[in-house]
Amino acid sequence: MAATECSSLDCDPEASGRKARVYVWDLDESLIIFNSLLNHQFALANPSCPKPEASALGEQWQDAILDFIDDFFFYRQVEDVNIAHVSELDKFPDSDDDSPLDLDASSSSGPFTEICKDVALRMRAAVSLYGQGLETMDISLKRSADLCDLYEKTDQMANGWLSHARKTLLELQRLSTRLREEEDTETHMMLVTTGELLPTLAKLMLFRLEEFFRPDDIYSAKGPGKLWCFKHIQQRFEGTAVRYICIGDGPEEEAAAASLTWPFLRIALDTTGCATIGQKEDTKVHRANGYLLSCKANDSFGSKGRCLTMLSAQELHALTLASDRT
Repeated sequence: MAATECSSLDCDPEASGRKARVYVWDLDESLIIFNSLLNHQFALANPSCPKPEASALGEQWQDAILDFIDDFFFYRQVEDVNIAHVSELDKFPDSDDDSPLDLDASSSSGPFTEICKDVALRMRAAVSLYGQGLETMDISLKRSADLCDLYEKTDQMANGWLSHARKTLLELQRLSTRLREEEDTETHMMLVTTGELLPTLAKLMLFRLEEFFRPDDIYSAKGPGKLWCFKHIQQRFEGTAVRYICIGDGPEEEAAAASLTWPFLRIALDTTGCATIGQKEDTKVHRANGYLLSCKANDSFGSKGRCLTMLSAQELHALTLASDRT
């Protein structure tokens, strides 16, 4: 299913003048399970999970994502380029030349500005495919069945993590309708990930989450860092009464959220629900993107971390009330 047309869940508040709730999500090990399968962190956090099987699933996902971006997103032609946000493509408008361009051809020769235009054209085409949805792509029945099988096996191993993520976003979508009608408040889903933009679009499609995030609500923090992305999001809602909440598993997004006084909900890999709440606070220092980040032992809600499957849409909805940010 394609991403919703007007916004991730509704129209931009800067156009409507309404109040807004903004959920800023991390992707890997927050909404989906992927890297932790490859590096064994998920198995370590869940001893009942067999490490070899988890690693094999991670490798299958890695192959599926790489094959997908090569086959549909022209990744071989643009893999040396990453953009933080689709708005960067506006710097390089399509050429006025009406002659057809072979999107599968190399973009590595010619004047610099022409190379940038060719790369931008391919990225724009990939973003357009993402917006149309996975069901519109020319995927063989075998490939579709293999992807479905991979999803189901991963979801089972992760105690329903993937299906719960989708269910939670669907329920938040339904809650947004009531918020709009009863409180004149819009709801928005933003995604900020350390991954590159095109592989991130592929992940969202293959993990069945693309309908919840419009292309311009997705940010790659690989270059500028998460704080820059968060500030860019904040600028989009300038002049609007906004309640933010950031949901993720990493110290970089936690520190970035803290610097903007956004409440942070920490996601933990432990699917047994054993994460502790209300423990004594202390501070830990992490390094990310060349910066030292200071993070408290507990998140904004007194938890050392909670598994996504232990969270409901209603709880997330209520936690946004913890933000007094306007």
